[in-house]
Amino acid sequence: MVGEVYDLNDIADFPGVYFVAEAGATLGDSGTAAIWLKNSKGVSLHMKTSEAKGIALSVGVEGLKITMK
Repeated sequence: MVGEVYDLNDIADFPGVYFVAEAGATLGDSGTAAIWLKNSKGVSLHMKTSEAKGIALSVGVEGLKITMK
């Protein structure tokens, strides 16, 4: 899985809980899937994979927690 980060003005804003900002999509036999996530500080992640034939990306109700060490 790879992705891009948007609206990151300070690295301190990157960690946090990310929730689905836009519904993900699985594109049938094309083997690609993508999902947009956003945290409470306005940072957005566009995560995608090219190896997801028949698989849909999803995030649980509690979101996706990202931490930094």
